[in-house]
This record gives sequence, structure tokens and C-alpha cells, in this order.
Amino acid sequence: MGNQSRGKLIDSIVEGRITSVCNRECLNISYMELQNQLIETRKRIAGDLRDDKLRLLEIYDKLNNDISELVFKALYIEGYKDGKS
Repeated sequence: MGNQSRGKLIDSIVEGRITSVCNRECLNISYMELQNQLIETRKRIAGDLRDDKLRLLEIYDKLNNDISELVFKALYIEGYKDGKS
């Protein structure tokens, strides 16, 4: 009987450790999946920000060109430019 009890105790300990290892593995897999999702989300956000920055630069360039054109027209109207530049 003592050997049988010891065997059950050992089986219980081994089963507990296997379960613990499996839980850790599952947790590790879940953690890695979560990390990968976070990395992908960050890439998408960075891409969106880059697109937004490019759009902002395009808008800035257009405004800058419009302002330059308006200044040139104002100088031409005031007689400071000959309109051939």
C-alpha cells in the first residue's frame, strides 16, 4: 500500500509539473502572439503616421507654392517685379 500511495503521489506531482509546464507554454505562446500583434499594430500606426506626415508635407508644399505665387503677384502688381521671373 505504501508503494501505491507513493506512486500516486509521484504521479500527482509529475502531472502537476506537466500541467504547469503546459500552462507556461500556453502562456508563452499567448504572450508571443500578443507581442506579434502589438508589433503589427505599431507598424500600422507608424505607417499611418508616415502617410499623415507625407500628406502634411504635400499640403505644406502646396501652401508654400500658393504663398510664393501670391507674393510674386503682389510684387508684380506693385511694380517691383517685371513678371518675367
